[in-house]
Amino acid sequence: MTAKADDKTNEATAPLLWIEKVWLLDSLDTLIPIREIPLKRGLNLVLSEPGESNSGHGVGKTAFCQLLRFVLDDPHWDRGTPLREELRYAMPDGAVSAVVHVGNECWTVLKPWKHQKHYRASKSGNWQQLAQNEVTNEYAQYQGAIERQLVNRLPVKSFPESNQTIKWHQVLAWLTRDQGSRYQSYYHWRKEGTGFSLPAQSPALLVRIILGLLNDASVHRQLSSCKQEVKSLEKQVADLERRPRDLMDHVKHQLSQAMGVEQGSPFFSENLLEPDSLSKLATQRISKCRSDLEYSRSQQKKQDDRRLEILSQTVKDRDSCRWLNNEIARIDATIEGNVQEIERLQREPDALQSRLHQYCDHAGLLLADCSHVCDRINSISIDSTRTRKLRKEEVDRLQERRQQCEKRLTQLQQNLNPYETELASIALKIQELYDQQLEQLSFQRQLEEAVKNYEFYSGIAANPNQWETLKSVREQRTAASQEADRLAIQIQQENDRYSNRRKLINDQMHNFAQFLGEDAWGAFDEDKFDNHPFRIGPVHSVTFGVIETLAGDIVCLLDSINSGSHHPGFLLHDSPREAEMSERLFWAMLGQIAPQENPGFQYIITTSTRAPEQFRSAIRLRLSGHTEKEYLFKRKIGAEQRPLS
Repeated sequence: MTAKADDKTNEATAPLLWIEKVWLLDSLDTLIPIREIPLKRGLNLVLSEPGESNSGHGVGKTAFCQLLRFVLDDPHWDRGTPLREELRYAMPDGAVSAVVHVGNECWTVLKPWKHQKHYRASKSGNWQQLAQNEVTNEYAQYQGAIERQLVNRLPVKSFPESNQTIKWHQVLAWLTRDQGSRYQSYYHWRKEGTGFSLPAQSPALLVRIILGLLNDASVHRQLSSCKQEVKSLEKQVADLERRPRDLMDHVKHQLSQAMGVEQGSPFFSENLLEPDSLSKLATQRISKCRSDLEYSRSQQKKQDDRRLEILSQTVKDRDSCRWLNNEIARIDATIEGNVQEIERLQREPDALQSRLHQYCDHAGLLLADCSHVCDRINSISIDSTRTRKLRKEEVDRLQERRQQCEKRLTQLQQNLNPYETELASIALKIQELYDQQLEQLSFQRQLEEAVKNYEFYSGIAANPNQWETLKSVREQRTAASQEADRLAIQIQQENDRYSNRRKLINDQMHNFAQFLGEDAWGAFDEDKFDNHPFRIGPVHSVTFGVIETLAGDIVCLLDSINSGSHHPGFLLHDSPREAEMSERLFWAMLGQIAPQENPGFQYIITTSTRAPEQFRSAIRLRLSGHTEKEYLFKRKIGAEQRPLS
């Protein structure tokens, strides 16, 4: 528990974050720093007052602000400027060191701009010991302290609209607003952008969280999720409402292409003078497909009948051809003495042995009772081929039998050739008819499906309330919208719990605005005023937009001592006076900060204007361009010795 958290109502309580001292080093081996810059709680001025030969610009004020961000672990401290490159060129071994108070811990930090691996920090050592590695490096613990004390203590850890985790560099961007932003909006903190990767409202949400105006984001997350659901359902409803017409157009396009007619043809004809409608043409085509399909099937049946007739007429000759082929093969196997082939051929359906139960066409006897057939079988005896070699006369007899079989086979094949040619022609015609039937059937079904779909979609388009799918999604959208409204009302009710915090900030803004005169007023309303939650009146101008932004930051800083605020009590402004604001208004505004000892905040501001006498005690550093010794680094730096802004 920090001192600030123990008693934030005590204005002497230290802020959660403040910088006590800064050293600029030209190397880690140096014994004497280039500069030692003491800072205090309360108002701290870094001046470069203009003179006759000096405008007050380009002497290192912005570089000083960037180096403060550097020691505060801002990963984007050099973004948008060439500062890091210029430092590496002019002082490659240089570094910045600072005493940083984080909560109730005091850290000495040393950061060379050349190598990140040499970043160092310690709670017990000084910058000399860190430079010489004489104390344990606790830089990771320093980063952890910043995260723990300045981020993790926030009541909300991520942005409700996106679930993006809040990062330290995002908080620091608000606390160290750069002059490049030109104060265009209260939530525009960096010239190159605020660094938020998700919704643009995240900066506004971060301010609300830090100011204690959003301590529980659970309902906000529910509302965000509900809004996304409503958005998704609205898109679904729009798609479904548009779908019937789109599908009707798609069906018409398909029908027009399929039937080769103009795409603009109507689907239904309303009078006799109109051209034939797509539906009428489709009906005619469907009817023709059916008649063509019947005709094709009848032609296919005729071809099938003729094929069966030919097969019936030639069945005996085909059987004889197969038997003769088997006989020739067995003779060849017998001559070669191939017992295995003989056995295989004898088992085939066309072998002579398998036909013994059939009748001989010439004798009217069973083939098994025909002595001629039995002699032929025995002449090719497997047993005889196993026990002896064939004699020459047996081979001659087998060759003679083979020639007879070949002669008979040739004769049968010649008789069958016309039938085979006709069968091949029939097979080709049957395949063509089959392909035609598939094409006709597919086209018919395509047309029937298109007509059916068009009628279905046109019915939905005429009466969408009867479409169950659309009704269901509409009901879901209504329910989600009602839930979003309920959550929005709940959030508004919860916002009422912060009315005291909002009123306190509003009153402080009003009191702060008195520097403009008795008739001036100030107001705070982060919902009503959008990008400018802090307002000052009664008059208004571009300059007042800048004043409102600065005044808002200062009021939040002053409010940090109150128990409802999560503001760390640290603020850095880089040359805001240059943003089209008069010196009188600038110093009048700073004059509203009470000159008390060790207040519960630290405000560091750079300016190139001459400070009135009453602010002399707040001056911590004077810079000038009269001589090089009066620059921030006591020299001009950069590869081309370009002055810093």
